[in-house]
Order: sequence, then C-alpha cells, then structure tokens
Amino acid sequence: MINFYESSLKRVFEISENVANYITKKFFDYGEDRKEIKEGEKAINDGSKFSIVLEFEKVYFPYILMNKKRYAGLIYNNPEKPNKIDTKGIEAVRRDNCHLLKKIIDECLNRIFYKRDITSAVEYVKEKVTDLYNDRVDLFDLIISKTYTKTNYAVKSAHVELVEKLKKRGVDVKIGDRIPYVIVSGGKNDKIYDKSEDPLYALENNIPIDIEYYIEHQLSNPIHRLFDPIMDNVSSLFKGVHVAGTKKSKVISGPLKGFLVVKDQCVGCGTPGTILCSGCRRDFPKYLYKIYNEYNEKTKLFNMCWRECQRCMKSTMTEVICVNDGCPIFYKRIKVKKQIEELQGKVNKISSIEW
Repeated sequence: MINFYESSLKRVFEISENVANYITKKFFDYGEDRKEIKEGEKAINDGSKFSIVLEFEKVYFPYILMNKKRYAGLIYNNPEKPNKIDTKGIEAVRRDNCHLLKKIIDECLNRIFYKRDITSAVEYVKEKVTDLYNDRVDLFDLIISKTYTKTNYAVKSAHVELVEKLKKRGVDVKIGDRIPYVIVSGGKNDKIYDKSEDPLYALENNIPIDIEYYIEHQLSNPIHRLFDPIMDNVSSLFKGVHVAGTKKSKVISGPLKGFLVVKDQCVGCGTPGTILCSGCRRDFPKYLYKIYNEYNEKTKLFNMCWRECQRCMKSTMTEVICVNDGCPIFYKRIKVKKQIEELQGKVNKISSIEW
C-alpha cells in the first residue's frame, strides 16, 4: 500500500498504473541486447499478457489506519465512482459483539466516507449513547452470543454461567449450541459472568440492562479506535450534556429485596405513592391525554410487529406463534406488548381517581 500524497483521484490512478507497469517490466531479465526488456515494453504497449504481472487493484479514499491490522477505507476501482467500504480487524463483524456496535460502526463509516461528515458521525454516536441510557434501544441489538463448546471450562464465562441457569429452569442445552445472552444490572460486587441472562427471561421479568457494561466493554474501545485518528477527546462521546439527566436503572439486591414493594409514581412530577399527586391533579386532562396518546402509539407499533410476523408465517388469519429468538421483531413485539399492559394499568388507575 502506497500513499502518493495526491488529492486528485484521477492523478492517483495514473501514477498507480505507471508504477505497476514499471515494476512489471523489471520482472524480465536484462540480456546483453536488452531483448527481453524490449519485448516487455512492447507487450505493455500492445496490451499483451505477461507471465508475471503486478496488477494495480484499487485506491482507498478516504482511508483510516488504526494500527497494522485494523483499517477502514472507501474503495475506488475507477476514478469516477466508489465501490464499497472495506474494513479489516474491526469488531463489528464479530458475533460476540452486540448488534448495536455493528449498527453504530456501519453508520459512522457511511457518514465519514460517503458523506465526508465527521460531525454527523459524532452526533450519531452521542444519539445512540443517549438512547441506550433511556431504554430506547431494542433488546435484540444488545444480545451477545457465544458457542457452548464443552461442559468443563477452566474459567467462568458469561455464556457458560447462563447455561447453568437455563438447565435449572429445565431448558435443554447441547454442546455446539449458540447461546444468546444480555448483561443485566446486578449488585455492586457481582461479576460480569454472574449478570448474564437469557434475553427473553430478562424482558419478561423487567430486569434492567447493565448500561455501563455495554458502554465500557462493548462500545468504548472500538469507537475509540475508529475516532482517535480523526478527532480529539473521543471520551466526550460517552460523557457530557447528552447523557446528563438520563435514566439509570438500579437493581435492589440483598436480604431485604424480597420485602420491597414497587410503588406508583406520579405521571406528572414523578412523586412516589400515587399515579397522580394532588399538585398535578389540576392538569388531569393533560396527563390523561399523554398516557392515552402513548398507549395508542404503542398499540400501532404492536400491530405493525404483529402483521410483520403474520407475513413471515405466510398467514394473516392465524395467531402468531413465532418464538424465533434470532429475529429482532420477536423481541420488539414482546417488549411493546408488556409496555401496552403497563400503560393500560396506568390508564385504569388514573381513570379511577376519586375527586
């Protein structure tokens, strides 16, 4: 790979072709009468084929070199039109990274290479980090998967510990199975492998995701490697105004956990104890409309997921019985259904307020 320090793609292609042809000529031995060299030059001019040819392949523009075996660039096979983005050594292609990382890396590369807009890529990362903190990321995008290869592992790992949990719940797991899992919130001293959980189980039991794990162990390093060559203070993508005031789920652990009762919160100001506090009751129509509007939006989303699943089943007249945990629609449908049930409960409570 050669950097010609030229800003013109057309000029780079011309230089590259000339360099390739020049080196191809050098593959011929020098004879006393330079016969081989003359034949080589004639073959190049006539377009004939050599037995050994150095072929000019492609140009990367732009190009980001992270280290020796990690890079990304936009390929040009001709000066007029780009071909595709080529990457090597980037974690986004590995299955033991979550889908969210792949989405972020792919979109950032598109914005950096095709749109030549680094600012837009930076804002996109901040937006996704904010979405992660505010539970606006689909659970499917947070799933990590690893293959269960043997029964006895030398060290504890997340997918192996989950296998033990699944076996206790009566789930049959075999050697060679791909184990999907998410990392959920836990106690302060819990190890990462202790916090692995089946995605569907976590969703059905409202177990919050360990956001800090996904920031520090899934997103941080790959995003740093991508942005370090093109911007300063990459850490600002994960800290700052865009994450100030975001929701951070907490899990209560310890011996008193079983005695705690979840209380209602005011839909207006968040005061615990009632669905609508005395201070917010004067705006009762406003908050009732807010809940109904959210309920209707979630119902529309659920119906869209339901119809998509019916089309996948090739039947629009039967109930959806799909349990494909490798499908993003599956988790979205389950999550939205639970949200609708929770909103229905709020509607019932706020409608039953006595004046």
